[in-house]
Amino acid sequence: MNWYYADEGRRVGPFDEFEFKALVETGVIVQTTLVWNETLSKWTRYSDLNPPEPEPVEPYFDAPEPESDTESEPEHPTITFAQKSAKCRECGKPFNQDEMIRFQNTWVCANCKPIFVQKLKEGANLADDMQYAGFGIRFAAKLIDGLIQVMISWIIAGTAGAVLFFAFELESSLGILLNIIVQVLGLLIGVGYTTFFLGKYGATPGKMMFHLKVVTADGETVSYGRAFGRHFAEGLSALILSIGYIMVAFDKEKRALHDRICDTRVIITKR
Repeated sequence: MNWYYADEGRRVGPFDEFEFKALVETGVIVQTTLVWNETLSKWTRYSDLNPPEPEPVEPYFDAPEPESDTESEPEHPTITFAQKSAKCRECGKPFNQDEMIRFQNTWVCANCKPIFVQKLKEGANLADDMQYAGFGIRFAAKLIDGLIQVMISWIIAGTAGAVLFFAFELESSLGILLNIIVQVLGLLIGVGYTTFFLGKYGATPGKMMFHLKVVTADGETVSYGRAFGRHFAEGLSALILSIGYIMVAFDKEKRALHDRICDTRVIITKR
């Protein structure tokens, strides 16, 4: 007998009895989940059935449409096929969600299923295995990035000042001009520094030294656009006695204000 269940408007299945019990045990199928098999005339809540106690087995996975002509599922107004794609949490490659298995908020491709199953058997926390970076280590990384940016700014500003000094007679306005140059360069260097390194590597040099990485809530590398926006959102964290930064110490996922705004996380990568 083949089983199916509805997940956010998607029909997922088929699963045999063995796999169906695994879905129940892992909490994928709950009392309110709509389920169906060929013996049922319509989609039915799991709570309305009386299945045997589940046994621990490997997790479920999405499979193609059944080829048997004898099996046909009843129509249900809320069950449709999803056309979205997702990245595999194991290999990082994008696939159509219909070709992947789902475990809570993560997706795994068919090729990586054995690895996924093995981790489940070993009791790994597959829903959220990211190790979030705390306030202290993030502060140290930020301090190093700040020193690097200051050094770059003063090297460029010093060079520009020397050129102006030898090109024109020394005037009182030269100091003002040099100060403006330093301020503008500091702004541009800050934006370019953060956007480039986060967009390309997922971490600035300071974060790299401590094996930190900025990722999205799904664990993916941030885009250049998100890195650009995160730089300016970080300015809000510095307001009002830097409360936005202090939030890291009290948040479950160690998020600062700018992490909440841009939906990012700072994690500790494998050394």
